[in-house]
Amino acid sequence: MELARAYEYTRDLKTLDQAVAYFRQIADASSVGYPSRSGALSNLGNVLLTRFEGTGELSALDEAVDVARQAVAASVENDPNRSLYLSNLGLILKRKFEHTGGLAILGEAIHAHRQAVIATHDNDPNRGDYLSNLGSALHRLYEHTGQRAVLDEVIHAHRQAVAVAPDSHSNRVGYLSNLGNALRSQFESTVDLAVLSEAIDVARQAMAGAPDNYPDRATLLSNLSGALHRLYERSGELAVLNEAIDVGRRAVAAAPDNYPDRSRWLSNLGTALYRRFERGGNLSGLAEAVLFLRQAVAAVPRNHPNRSAYLSNLSGVLNKQFERTGDVNALSEAIDVAREAVDAVSGNDPHRGDYLSNLGGVLLTRFERSGDVTLLREAIRARHQAVTTTPNNHPNRGSYLLSLGVTLLRQFERTGELAVLNEARGWFTNAAQETSGAVDVRVMAARRAVDADLLAGNLDHALEMAELAVRLLGLVAPRRLRRSDRRHRITSLTGLASTVATAALAAGRSDRAVELLEQARGLLIADTLDTRGDVSSLQRYAPDLAAEFAVLRDAIDELDHSDTPTLATTTTEEDYQQQVQTRERILGDWERLLGRIRSVPALSGFLLPPPIQQLQHAAAHGPIVYIVIHAHGSHAIILRNDPNQPTHPIPLPGLTQLSAGDCTHLLRHAHHTATDRDSPASNQIAAQAQILKVFGWLWDVITQPVLDHLGYCATPLEGRQWPRIYWCPVDVATFFPLHAAGYHPGRDDINTGRIVPTASTVIDRVISSYIPTTRALLHTLARRPPASANRALIVVVPDAPGVNRLPGAAAEASRLSQLIPGATTLSPLGQVATHEAVLAALPDHAIAHFACHGLADWTDPATSRLILHDHHTRPFTVADVAKLRLTQAKLAYLSACSTTDTNPQHTDEATHLTAAFQLAGYRSVIGTIWPINDTAAAAITNHVYTHLTNTNASALEPDHAAEALHQATRLHRNTHPNQPTQWAAHIHTGH
Repeated sequence: MELARAYEYTRDLKTLDQAVAYFRQIADASSVGYPSRSGALSNLGNVLLTRFEGTGELSALDEAVDVARQAVAASVENDPNRSLYLSNLGLILKRKFEHTGGLAILGEAIHAHRQAVIATHDNDPNRGDYLSNLGSALHRLYEHTGQRAVLDEVIHAHRQAVAVAPDSHSNRVGYLSNLGNALRSQFESTVDLAVLSEAIDVARQAMAGAPDNYPDRATLLSNLSGALHRLYERSGELAVLNEAIDVGRRAVAAAPDNYPDRSRWLSNLGTALYRRFERGGNLSGLAEAVLFLRQAVAAVPRNHPNRSAYLSNLSGVLNKQFERTGDVNALSEAIDVAREAVDAVSGNDPHRGDYLSNLGGVLLTRFERSGDVTLLREAIRARHQAVTTTPNNHPNRGSYLLSLGVTLLRQFERTGELAVLNEARGWFTNAAQETSGAVDVRVMAARRAVDADLLAGNLDHALEMAELAVRLLGLVAPRRLRRSDRRHRITSLTGLASTVATAALAAGRSDRAVELLEQARGLLIADTLDTRGDVSSLQRYAPDLAAEFAVLRDAIDELDHSDTPTLATTTTEEDYQQQVQTRERILGDWERLLGRIRSVPALSGFLLPPPIQQLQHAAAHGPIVYIVIHAHGSHAIILRNDPNQPTHPIPLPGLTQLSAGDCTHLLRHAHHTATDRDSPASNQIAAQAQILKVFGWLWDVITQPVLDHLGYCATPLEGRQWPRIYWCPVDVATFFPLHAAGYHPGRDDINTGRIVPTASTVIDRVISSYIPTTRALLHTLARRPPASANRALIVVVPDAPGVNRLPGAAAEASRLSQLIPGATTLSPLGQVATHEAVLAALPDHAIAHFACHGLADWTDPATSRLILHDHHTRPFTVADVAKLRLTQAKLAYLSACSTTDTNPQHTDEATHLTAAFQLAGYRSVIGTIWPINDTAAAAITNHVYTHLTNTNASALEPDHAAEALHQATRLHRNTHPNQPTQWAAHIHTGH
């Protein structure tokens, strides 16, 4: 056996061939009935199996099966090595099943392993091997039947194997790895995260116990990678996915090209790479995923039992490749591959539903492109079979139900058949109520159920589903995740807020619509406010808990605004695990403390979503107006500080999802053309006119109905106080410059004084502010910075490395220094405005003014930044700002480009610089909705601060920022009426 062992470490086929020849010679020399014949045959079978695993030669595997059977047949019942021969036969038969299929072969393997265990006494040193081998064979049976009783026996066998093996046992590493693999399957069946956590822990123990030259390191790596991948699918932690990919790459690299299990590892790696592409990767990442998945399929014969899984994985990724690139060949291949996956799978395979549902998905994609209704019908049949062939407690059943409902809804949209709509409604409802399913699937299903119910006129059930979706939101992005991972998971909820609000409005409950809007948007903002809000009531009613709360609150806030450690940022794996456990402990203490606080009668609602009776107080200084766009009807919802009727909905029939999307696209395109210096002057003028046309449309369909209802019908008379309005647009409406809506007078009208007193513009009737959520405004109003001198910080970066100069920035800063003598200035002429310098200065200043470049990053909005001098090495990002807790902050003025711009998927989370400064503590923030001209920016800045200081720097009044910006914008509009890009960019956020 020394030659065979040498091959395990050297992988030298010549050595293996010598071992085969040697054992074949011994077996041939052993006559029938000779005591050593069984051992010779069994050893020959083992080295033939090793040769198959090293070369992939089926003839070696077939011969191994034959001689292993002979070895068992030649042994007598009392042969002390009979258990070994039986176990070796079982291993070889299992390997044959894994490569060629056939449950009869697998059944024979399991029988041999059972006999091996039965024939072994408890203290046999090989008993662990036989138990682990039995568990592995049973595991293969479970994978193809889905019988829970079989899985229970699998885990029991593997636990016994680990239990009987001392730490020094040479095969203990393998036992642990097999147990981890079985626990991962148990998690997939039960969705019990505690089981998955144990699977990962056991897989790590296996890796830690393996010597550097461990011959089957690839298997250990692959099992750990697979468990980590499952954890990512449930948790959304990018660090976990990155580790799964890294470990998976090492598994593939450690396996020879012809190693039989390499195909499984290739498929796992390809699937993990696709998951990372979904997180915002580039097309090269998608191409690499396709490459590995193709290799996995190519590496197995057509009758391989896992071929269907590899084909289905490849199909799903090819479908995505078509969606991203438009490559029709990729879609055609995706369909062919999906069909082959379904055709190749047995009827009782527990994964059959996956393959059927995936086939339905690619067929639906082809239908959307071609309009061929036969494809739609086939997609419905496939997804219906996925549901009917899957048991009720299957963790993926909710996903199949959701997919079937989506496909049926598409048929309803084509035919208008109410029976089809009602069937879709039923499937959506079932999926939403499927407690064993993934929570994000349940939320998506509930949202779909709302839409279908609204179409069917089932308004009470629509609201019921909306309530369910909102209740589940906290589970979609729990606090134990890194903030970046939570932010990513929340993107799947885009549009949910509009849907749940519309359900409440349709049921005639506008108050509840506002409450649901506040609970379905700004989830991360709400969590931050929980740790930074007013706790006077806690100190009054439960002073004994207040001190404990303060400690945990600070710890939670630190957790929320610092990344969870990863293996890349910690010294050892033990450090990483310790820090993750610390996070879990703090969060557990936080939840338990909140429970104790809420048990106090006067504090039963502590840090719970505020009800309408509390939300309405935010409108004390002016009405709050939500803009909700939905296919079932768009509305403005007005929130007032009126206990008798706090809310009032206004239908907006001219505002549709299509028109809103067109408006957003048109604004961006027109702004780009209008400000493109290389564009012909005629095109620039036409683009400016197009922007003004959009402003007119916004007036007609949104702002005029709102202002007329509120009674704001004319420009206030000289000396009268201007009314204030707080816009709280939802989803895509956040891209609308509502403050600039209206039919603005042209230059000729201004020059001749022909301005109608009842001007048809927002800016000529009210002062506009924006808020991300009403709860954020409540928090701002409750914050009372100390009554200290309003020290100002001026940050000017006219010439940051690698970006265009801003000649107007220096002039802007110079003028501010005149208006605010004594202001601290960070500029190239003195202390340079670096990341460190700005962070150090902000806490000591009530006012912060930035004159610099701004960058809105749509790929990762949390990395949107203000361009400081050291931006290449230490960018000053949304995440950096949001983690600040500034007690003196009053006004932040961001004279930079696009500080309120964000990715459409992040609109309801307000992931942008303007909102970040508000979270940091600023009561007022002046920002921009698009790129600005630095000359125009300097002029507006001058007007704002002139108004705030009223020529008296000591009387600087940051609380008047909204009024100051409003007047500055009107002045600039009157100077450049035909150039809205010059005056409409700036907005006020907060109070």
